[in-house]
Amino acid sequence: MSDLLQDYKEYYRVRAERFAGNPNYKNSYEAEKNLSEAMQGCNELEEFRGRLGNLNQLCAVALTKDKNIMEKAICQELIEPIRGAIPERILEKADQFTEVFNLINMVNEENTRGMREISLDEANRVFHYCWMLLDRIEAYSEAVVPSSYQTDMKKSAQYFADRIKELIRETEQQMQMLDPAWKHNPDVVKEFRHRRLLPYKDEQIDEQILKYKTIANI
Repeated sequence: MSDLLQDYKEYYRVRAERFAGNPNYKNSYEAEKNLSEAMQGCNELEEFRGRLGNLNQLCAVALTKDKNIMEKAICQELIEPIRGAIPERILEKADQFTEVFNLINMVNEENTRGMREISLDEANRVFHYCWMLLDRIEAYSEAVVPSSYQTDMKKSAQYFADRIKELIRETEQQMQMLDPAWKHNPDVVKEFRHRRLLPYKDEQIDEQILKYKTIANI
């Protein structure tokens, strides 16, 4: 056996063994093992060309599946359905591909689509920023001041109310460049992925959303 053939056999053996016993890479291990076994059965290096077939491509598919299985599991654990839709779609399509180039294109397309969906979803967090403005409106509206200052208090409260409307309008304009039908939906912020960023009680959030909707006429 030539040294070069032995080197190739060792290379493919090591490629497979790096995934051995790792429950997160079961598909990759099986695909790499099949590729290694094809090489181990060769008596001449030239034989590998006939044995190779699409085994290399199947390794790429397997690795893509393993990575996205892990990502999907993490998204499920963190209750991130928008982000979790990306690996879910990739997993649904991965087995259809026999060419690595086409597989890569599909993964890139789904990731691009997913980033767009995440941007649209997280744009609803404009509400999080406006929380401070809602507090200021309340402070100026309910401030007990001499009558000579009441007009100024009302103007200040109105300024922050107008600022909320402006922020919502700007956000919608930006997001409609991605999706012309997009509209801000403050109720979405009660879903876990957004709710976890608000360190308040549910009743406080409900109260602020009601004020927010009233000001923005949503």
